[in-house]
Amino acid sequence: MNTSDQSLFPIDSAFKRRWNWKYMPIEYHPLDKKTQQPIDWKFQIGDNLYSWGQFLVKINPEIYTLTESSDKQMGYFFAKADNVTGIISEDVFLNKVLFYLWTDVFKDFDVSSELFKNKKANRTFRFTDFFEDSEALPNFIANLGLDVVDIDIDTVEDEDSPEDPSTSGNLGQRDRSKYSINGEGKNNKRQTVLRSLRKFVENNPELTAIEVIEKWKGVNPDIPFFILTTTEYENRISEMPGQRNRYWSVTVGNGEKVYITNQWGAGRMSGFVDLINNSDLGIHIEKESE
Repeated sequence: MNTSDQSLFPIDSAFKRRWNWKYMPIEYHPLDKKTQQPIDWKFQIGDNLYSWGQFLVKINPEIYTLTESSDKQMGYFFAKADNVTGIISEDVFLNKVLFYLWTDVFKDFDVSSELFKNKKANRTFRFTDFFEDSEALPNFIANLGLDVVDIDIDTVEDEDSPEDPSTSGNLGQRDRSKYSINGEGKNNKRQTVLRSLRKFVENNPELTAIEVIEKWKGVNPDIPFFILTTTEYENRISEMPGQRNRYWSVTVGNGEKVYITNQWGAGRMSGFVDLINNSDLGIHIEKESE
């Protein structure tokens, strides 16, 4: 039990007199007691999946610094992941994890760390920001510098690029086209790009990140910073932290990552499809009928 649970305070001494005590440190990489395999939960923010353990490693020292006590720190099982997917939903992360932080841990302290600064409003985040501003939650995660570990591709929605003039005007007139990849599926624009890159990587497991990027430079429809190495990506987000959520990562055969832009409006997509279909990548994309 946690000694900060105030409801136990009156009977705390009774427990201490009747049992032996053992300190249980927080396990950031716990093992399943039945299988002895690592438990690797993730939590979802928008399309992106982040490591729950990495979040705890980042946030718990901040809690300790503020409170000068380990009692308020969160253990691995503070929030529960879905039994099938191993994913802590955005709703649980927001309404349990962040609610606990802002209403219990932070309420009596001056939270002035850059990690908790709402740069858009030029002040510390308030809990209500996460409900009033759709950019607040991704921006808080960006402050923490967490790596995107995966994409829940089935939940990826189209997000018309602000640079694309063809997407302006009434929402109902925006391009909602679906695409098949090698004759399979009906994907929106963003799903099509990500699944195409994943399929290419799966079909060419011997290629390194640099070799994948060299191949894919030929299907760049004139987009700056179209596909990046890990070093290029890290340099870019160190200069422009807001770019962190504008890229998806794909792991190649040797474990390296490549990062591809997720900003795909109708104009960009048309050029990408033409370049893909005229390339030697072994991928063919067709626009499906509505």
